[in-house]
Amino acid sequence: MTSPRLSTPPGGAIGEPPKGSLRDDRRFLLVNLSLGHAMAHCFTQSFTVVLPYIQNYMGFGDVQYGLLLASRQLSQGAINIPLGFMIDALRRYWGLIFTGCMVGIALAFTLAGSSPNYWVLVLASAFVAFPGSVWHLPAFALLSQRFPEKRGFALATHSAGGNVGGTVGPLAAGLLIWLLVSQEGGGEWRWVLFIFIAPALLMVLPIFWTLHNVGSSGGPTQRTPMRQRISDASRLMRRPVIMAIVGVLLLRGLGFNALNNWAPKYLEDGANQPAFWVGVDMALYIGLGIIFGPILGLISDRVGRKPVIIPGLLISAGLAVLVVMAGENALYLALLFAAMGPFSHTLSQLLQASVLDITGRGTEATAMGLVTGIQGLVLAGSPLGVGLMIDHLGIQTLFYYSAIIFAVATVVLIVVPISRPAELGPTEGARQ
Repeated sequence: MTSPRLSTPPGGAIGEPPKGSLRDDRRFLLVNLSLGHAMAHCFTQSFTVVLPYIQNYMGFGDVQYGLLLASRQLSQGAINIPLGFMIDALRRYWGLIFTGCMVGIALAFTLAGSSPNYWVLVLASAFVAFPGSVWHLPAFALLSQRFPEKRGFALATHSAGGNVGGTVGPLAAGLLIWLLVSQEGGGEWRWVLFIFIAPALLMVLPIFWTLHNVGSSGGPTQRTPMRQRISDASRLMRRPVIMAIVGVLLLRGLGFNALNNWAPKYLEDGANQPAFWVGVDMALYIGLGIIFGPILGLISDRVGRKPVIIPGLLISAGLAVLVVMAGENALYLALLFAAMGPFSHTLSQLLQASVLDITGRGTEATAMGLVTGIQGLVLAGSPLGVGLMIDHLGIQTLFYYSAIIFAVATVVLIVVPISRPAELGPTEGARQ
């Protein structure tokens, strides 16, 4: 049964508080959440670019390299499931949670830069991913509630903010490595990580000022007991359409994580690209989502999620194969990574928007905590498996593997009956 459309209140879209101060405006909220998301991804992506140089210095193999990446994925999955239930209940503290993410990033990079051995580095790698993972859950809930009629656009714009950070981070890391790290593979990579601590600390006060009261208005008028929230989330996750979307998210995540985590190493070792060009290629891969992400999100709000996601998966699969065929040609590699860019992060956001389209109001963080938590736990073994595959078959197999995974995800999504957002109404289709 389709939910009836509700009239728009004076403050704007349903879920938006009445307009008063600038910080109550949902556009101001979207901009600042996107900027904070940019900072989180700036550090995550820069750390990935530095990892090959840490590997050369410490002398561990590709399987151990994969374990480092797996620790990040595992920490995200392990924390997201319980955190999702807590975030919905701690709405009034969301501003402090956003602020704490910036402090957490600084602490994580301090630990990573100070790592005396491989196992401390594994722990630091897990912590590097933690603040960005925490950021996502209240951000998803806020944007879903404030932009019910433009949910795909809002989530994709938030993702585009992450892509800004994902563009700046690799470029800055590549430049710092070029300037500071010796060809002999010395320990100068530590200074690269320490330099990144300063901007994280500088963002603490701006984030607190702009977002400290975001959870105090515009939310559900009644608090849902924890037992009811768990029951609702369990019932939601048992729905076939949700299970299918989570399956597509898992498949897409397998291919995306392989490219995102291992492409810098391929460009350096397999394609013999200098550090600066590794940064340029990864910046293009992530950065094109800045422009195209919101556009694709807006299109998905108008025509539906599937007509946007399915072509994106197919294009990503084809381009991944072409990367191997490009060999060491720097221009071709740059163009191919740029072409993959519009779909790099956006497809995940649109799949998540599909889940939020049918999630009850007030349980958005709980639902997304479950979805991203399951995704993180299942994908935790992926980097280690990819590391074993690369160790035995060569690093170029990374792109064939991703292409196959994207193709399988496409087949699954084709048969999933996802309703168009316009057909659901602003109550997220909760009574379907």
